Amino acid sequence: MNKLLFSGVIGLATLACSFNASAEYDYLRIRQTDGSETIIPSENLSISFSDGKMNILSSEGVRSFELSSLASMNFSDISSATPLTNNASLNCTVWSLNGVFQGEFPSPEAARIALDSDIYIVIFTDGTAGRVAF
Repeated sequence: MNKLLFSGVIGLATLACSFNASAEYDYLRIRQTDGSETIIPSENLSISFSDGKMNILSSEGVRSFELSSLASMNFSDISSATPLTNNASLNCTVWSLNGVFQGEFPSPEAARIALDSDIYIVIFTDGTAGRVAF
């Protein structure tokens, strides 16, 4: 038991060190246990842990997440868009790259008309998702 506890403390201490993301990846993607996803630019990114929370400092400011609500976290390059040819007629939910809900739409075309030009995360009613440039 003490060995397991010690390993956990060492692991958390290691994670508590702030770091900068590799230049190879543009974004940090965080998935929470409730299914929500937050995407944060990795430029000048710093992550620290305290009081049961993960604190992220980025070019967008500071965000905090309860450790108990984290499902996964990974770096990715999501600057490219995903073609919508197979899902062009499906209802969809749209999120900004910052993880902000933009709305529900009857089709990607309706979302394109309603939203400003940018790159978005689009989740379709059939469960597929992609990055889309409108």
